[in-house]
Amino acid sequence: MTHPDPDDLVRLALDLLPEGQGAGLRAHLRRCPSCRAAYRAYLEALTAMAPEEPVPPSWEEELRGRLRPRPQGARRRVLALGLATLLLALVGPFGLRTWQRALAERRFFALAAEPGARLMPLLEPGGRQTGWALRTPGGEVLLLLKSPPPPGPQSCLLSTSEA
Repeated sequence: MTHPDPDDLVRLALDLLPEGQGAGLRAHLRRCPSCRAAYRAYLEALTAMAPEEPVPPSWEEELRGRLRPRPQGARRRVLALGLATLLLALVGPFGLRTWQRALAERRFFALAAEPGARLMPLLEPGGRQTGWALRTPGGEVLLLLKSPPPPGPQSCLLSTSEA
């Protein structure tokens, strides 16, 4: 059984992990008593570092003041929604595809940053980089292409150098 990096346990205790990674780590903690004990130790250490401050007597009134509805907030939300709709209408499907591509690239490189992942450039026979190949720690292979491959039987090379 492979155990998580201790830094990841600290990030989990501080709630700094991406949701997918946090869920996998919590599943491991349910199965592994030694990692669960280490995680609890990190939680206790972090709790000990946080100073205890007395609750001010006016906290309840301040909270109620923050929870009261403000009429300007509703107008601002309607204005923001209207502007977002207008922007989406102006940008259209091109902007949506660009946004989706950016999200896919972000997810791809987040997977590449996981321990045990291997990222390799894809090269044309002429040496021009056409994208990236990623082998995840789970053995999956994902490709991120800069542009669609040319038609016909072409070949790309995986670079043997580490990226």
